[in-house]
Order: sequence, then C-alpha cells, then structure tokens
Amino acid sequence: MPRPIVTEAALDFSKSFSLLVAELTGQYQLNAAKQRRCRKILKSVCVGHKQLSRHFRDHFGFKYRDEATRGRFLDWLEDECQAIAALDLEPDSDD
Repeated sequence: MPRPIVTEAALDFSKSFSLLVAELTGQYQLNAAKQRRCRKILKSVCVGHKQLSRHFRDHFGFKYRDEATRGRFLDWLEDECQAIAALDLEPDSDD
C-alpha cells in the first residue's frame, strides 16, 4: 500500500487507528503484514503531528491577540516550511 494513501487517511482525526486500518483493509484488501505496516505508518504520522504541534507551541504558544504576532508567526511558519521543502530526503526503501 502506498504511503501517501495511508498518510492522507491519517488526516481524518475523527477516526481511530483501528477504524482507519479496517477501512483501508476493506478498500485495498490488505493481508495481515500490510495491515501491520499500515498501522505503523499511521502511528508515525500521529507522532509527527504531535511533534509539529509541540514545535509550534514552543515557538509561539496559542495566544495570537494582535496582528503583529500573527504576522511573525506566519513569517516563521513560512521559513520553517521552506526549510523542510529544501531538505534532500532519500525515499524509503520499503515503498
């Protein structure tokens, strides 16, 4: 199962891992090994979400009461996104 499909499914925060795996299993007829891999990818995405939200909170918290603070946050976020996009990551060997 392609990782982007699992990653996109992980963006549905209203569903549990078990429900997402069950839906993907039904849709793509996953065997037990692929189900485990799917669950592992979902967990990785969840950990990434938590790390990203902690990173945001560490830099700016949750209070954006004025336009200047929101502007600084958006500038910082754009810089972070550009830095991430500039990374030269090797593709996973198991895809």
